[in-house]
Amino acid sequence: MILNGIGMASFIYALQNTTIANVTVIYATLPFITAILAWLWFRERVRRRTLIGSLIAGAGVVITVGGTIAIGGSHLLGDLSALSLTIAFAFMTVLMRRHREAPMLESVAIAGFLMALVAICIRDPFMISIPQMGWLAAFGIVTQGGGLGIYTMGARRLPSAQAALLSASEVPMTPLWVWIFFSEVPARETFIGGGLVLAAVLWNIGAELRKTKPKTRANKS
Repeated sequence: MILNGIGMASFIYALQNTTIANVTVIYATLPFITAILAWLWFRERVRRRTLIGSLIAGAGVVITVGGTIAIGGSHLLGDLSALSLTIAFAFMTVLMRRHREAPMLESVAIAGFLMALVAICIRDPFMISIPQMGWLAAFGIVTQGGGLGIYTMGARRLPSAQAALLSASEVPMTPLWVWIFFSEVPARETFIGGGLVLAAVLWNIGAELRKTKPKTRANKS
């Protein structure tokens, strides 16, 4: 519950203080950070390709954040908040895998209510206009409710590697949509770092798909 709340708060702060592209690139390292935490905490075995992918993705994040520092560090706090978001969700993922009996859906709901109480304490909710409330409601319903719900339904019907492969399309697609609708052009370092992160993710997923194909053929035969 606490980790979910930290993740929510970090996500909003990151969106307000750095580019969407940077948030997406940093968050895309979630599978690797999760794997490393699982190894450090529970000694869960990590494949060699995952370690190599983690190094490549880490280099991509360093390049992305380095571009922020090079332009004066105006987005540095937002980048660090995106990293905090990623680490919080990585911890939450590891806990869910370790304690599958825990009611996580209820935990997410409680975390949402707690963050609403925190927001009321630090901001005046009546400063928000009616149109802004509509946009906020759309943000919560479409991105959190609709997007997460659809992904969950699809993930139940697809192999995990294929679901992860489709999810990885977020890395190039999100900056594209923001560029089209808001003319936000990512920095050159973000393109380079994002390319490294995406390559690491796709390489790991591709290896997983190749590994599962022989098993599928063997089961059919």
